[in-house]
Amino acid sequence: MVHNNVSLRKGGLDYIYNIMKIIITEGQYKRLFESEQKVLVLPTISVFGKGKEGWETLQEFLQSKGNPPFSVNGDVKIEFGNMSLGKLVSVEGDLNMHEYNIGDLGDLKRVEGNLILWDSYVDSGTLGNLEYVGKNCDLFQCGIKSLGKLKYVGGTLCLAYSNVKSLGELKYVGGDLEIYGSKIKKKYSEEEIRSMVDIQGSIITEDPEEGVRG
Repeated sequence: MVHNNVSLRKGGLDYIYNIMKIIITEGQYKRLFESEQKVLVLPTISVFGKGKEGWETLQEFLQSKGNPPFSVNGDVKIEFGNMSLGKLVSVEGDLNMHEYNIGDLGDLKRVEGNLILWDSYVDSGTLGNLEYVGKNCDLFQCGIKSLGKLKYVGGTLCLAYSNVKSLGELKYVGGDLEIYGSKIKKKYSEEEIRSMVDIQGSIITEDPEEGVRG
């Protein structure tokens, strides 16, 4: 296990390389770094440590490889704020940034699992290049104003109490669309929404917990 106090000045990156070789086969390891132009596939980022220091260790690792675009084959949980996702292009599991202020989503295009931005704030105001979320997309009370290039959500899309003003390029929602307390609810009727987006589930316009919170 790599602890948070990994020292890059004392061969920390060499230790990371060795751990990576243990997690994956030598052949897979070599193929990861065949070309700086290809996407670097990481089986996990937990090996780099936790929190801000772990993320900075990851960035040092990427810079040592020419700062290539990269993807993660597991879950990613961001446990600190005021940062960019940089050249992260895809996450095979869940991406959880709950309750953190994020600068921007960088080059992120795909999240195969759940995207959790509940009660978060994104300085750029948009989901940027993100096009695909395989499961649920939770933007409850999220400070973003634009869905950016988002086209597909495989599960429920929650825009409740969010500042999103437009459905943008969105084409498909495989579950429910939750819009209570949102600007979307004020701007569009249910019929107008369904004419723009293929929604497999219900359009939820009333807060199911209203009165319960009281």
